Amino acid sequence: MAQAIDELRKEIDEITIEIISLIDRRMNLVKSVAQYKKTNSMDIIDKSREKSVLELFEQEFVSRNLSGDGGRLIARALIDAAILEENMINNSLSSNRQA
Repeated sequence: MAQAIDELRKEIDEITIEIISLIDRRMNLVKSVAQYKKTNSMDIIDKSREKSVLELFEQEFVSRNLSGDGGRLIARALIDAAILEENMINNSLSSNRQA
């Protein structure tokens, strides 16, 4: 039985690595969005975009018989990570212009 759970956990770990790879791709796109927003004097936080991402996750989770609230939690974490990244880029771009 212990071997069965070890195999399941190994597969979970492999999927986790795939998820991290996808998050990395997503964050690279976030960097491009941050640069666009900075260049065009746009706010980092876009509540309507956040709402649509939260709804997308909720709907996709529910369509797969998963918890919609769980989907919203994961979406919120991704949004918060994106905001952090955008703030770092925004600050970096501002610092580079002042130098």
